[in-house]
Amino acid sequence: MIIGLYVGMVVVAAALIANLSLTLAVVQRIRELESSSPGPGKMDSDSEPKPGHVIREFEAEALSGETVSRSAFAAGDSLAVFFMVNCAPCAKMIDAIASGAGPGGRDAVYFVTGDSQSDKAVEIAEKLRDRGRVVLLGNRGREVTEAFGGISSFPRVVSVRDGVVTRAEFTLPETGRPASGGRSSGLVSA
Repeated sequence: MIIGLYVGMVVVAAALIANLSLTLAVVQRIRELESSSPGPGKMDSDSEPKPGHVIREFEAEALSGETVSRSAFAAGDSLAVFFMVNCAPCAKMIDAIASGAGPGGRDAVYFVTGDSQSDKAVEIAEKLRDRGRVVLLGNRGREVTEAFGGISSFPRVVSVRDGVVTRAEFTLPETGRPASGGRSSGLVSA
């Protein structure tokens, strides 16, 4: 009987040690991931647009038939907003823009990456059509995202002044259009 009790205690102790070891390994891995991740609202310095990046040449066709190129961002303040099909945070921001929040008008260009023929892409385009120029990127997505400094996370709001990136964020400006003196300080979360 006593031997059985000792065996039981050894088994429980071994299980506790294994559980503790696994828990510590998970905590260590989480810390590693957190230290390598830029986190919400921060830019990944290796693959995201940085202030000062000069937009490179590109061409894409807006739904209106107009060609959108670097020249659309070459003079004055403008906004390039990047979305991805089937992106939950993008859907929230798209709905906010469709409801009148954030940028709109000729100064805003909405780029939608992913399958441009999908029902979801068409739905996104319809929601944004009245708020600015909409470009379904399809196969040209990489060329355009690289022209802006390498968009790799979505949604991404890129503020541009005279062809140069001034800000890249995950949030929308509170007011509709860029002012010539700078951006609104209020933000609306996506």
